[in-house]
Amino acid sequence: EYFYPNPSVAVVGNSHAPEIAYALASELDRYHQGVLHHSMSGCPHNYLIDAAMSNFWGTTVCFDWHNRVVENVNGSSHIKTVVLSYRNEFYLDNAAFVKSLVDLTKAFLAANKKVFLVLQAPMPGKHIKDYLRTDYRTSSGVHEDVVGLRRSDWQTTYKHSAELIEQLPRAVVVIDPADDFCDAHDCYVV
Repeated sequence: EYFYPNPSVAVVGNSHAPEIAYALASELDRYHQGVLHHSMSGCPHNYLIDAAMSNFWGTTVCFDWHNRVVENVNGSSHIKTVVLSYRNEFYLDNAAFVKSLVDLTKAFLAANKKVFLVLQAPMPGKHIKDYLRTDYRTSSGVHEDVVGLRRSDWQTTYKHSAELIEQLPRAVVVIDPADDFCDAHDCYVV
């Protein structure tokens, strides 16, 4: 929990969730509202995953973790909003994992929670050290070294997200970080 007991917001996901959880908690601090943070790095979204996927790496641990998180969040009368955030570009071409994420949203909606799905932010095109070696303080204009990927490359990598969005219940609010991190041609890392 961040900042206050009885949080009104829960953030659930894998390694892409902690920064969102803390940033959201920092913003909600001025309203004296807390955030419950549930993340498990490396876990795919595999809530109610098809038994055929039981041999996929991490499914047992992540499956159990997701079940406990849903029980915890849905059992709280204080939590009104759930924000989901996963790194999942490698899972969205698999129907079982897409169904799992859809089922996860439905589980929270069934408990009368408002659900936001934050799509994966565009990936950097290079190792982080390559970006850190550039002195951006002396740069004028847009420095080519802050470009992570071309937008078209990111759209190709994350192309299955459109299929996911089509399957989500209409009540789920989808936020696409590419709308903020990319222009018509490039996606930026800083």
